[in-house]
Amino acid sequence: MQGIQRISGVVTLTGEQFVYDLNAAQRHQLTAVLTPDDLKGYEEEREQMLKLFTSHFYPGRLKIRCRQNLNIEELGEYFVVKFRWKDDVPMPIWDSAGNRLTEPAAINAGAKVKLAFQQVAWGEKLSEVGHERQHQYPNHGTVLKLRGIQLIKESEVSCDKWDEDDIRSMFGVHPGGFIREGTTTPPRVVAIHRQDIHGLNERRGVERPRKLVR
Repeated sequence: MQGIQRISGVVTLTGEQFVYDLNAAQRHQLTAVLTPDDLKGYEEEREQMLKLFTSHFYPGRLKIRCRQNLNIEELGEYFVVKFRWKDDVPMPIWDSAGNRLTEPAAINAGAKVKLAFQQVAWGEKLSEVGHERQHQYPNHGTVLKLRGIQLIKESEVSCDKWDEDDIRSMFGVHPGGFIREGTTTPPRVVAIHRQDIHGLNERRGVERPRKLVR
């Protein structure tokens, strides 16, 4: 059972994105912060959908457990939504002019997008929870499903993966820090110039030695 199609305003993606890769649960994931206008009428629609869903799939069933939306979380006046989809379900992506993208783009944190999404009701089958056992009852609820992405502005963060050598080279060597015993990597010597020492003394309030007048 599906609700109306919704189109968000231009939103900025936040957190780690898995539009082209898979997360730990082997799902694609897009995380966005939506405004109340993006979800206007969402609660009323949810209530109506759950009533229709329970009357159709659980007729006469008094004990049913309703769960909150699985992928939405309130954040002050806004809502953090984590859209997830399976790898075998292609997600259509367009650019700002409506051209379908066939190559990966930088859709990471900071990217600006518009989203097409829909509220969908879900529920456990009675056969899966034991229809003959009256003390068990099914879970049901709603979830927001992503139907399409329009990329307005790519993120400035590259979508290329870093390996350990890249990260290590960016750290460099910190003189005077911890070195594991028995390591074969010698610490790098950093040259300290005379003007650096003078500047350090001035910052610490150390007086320079005065010249003696004979």
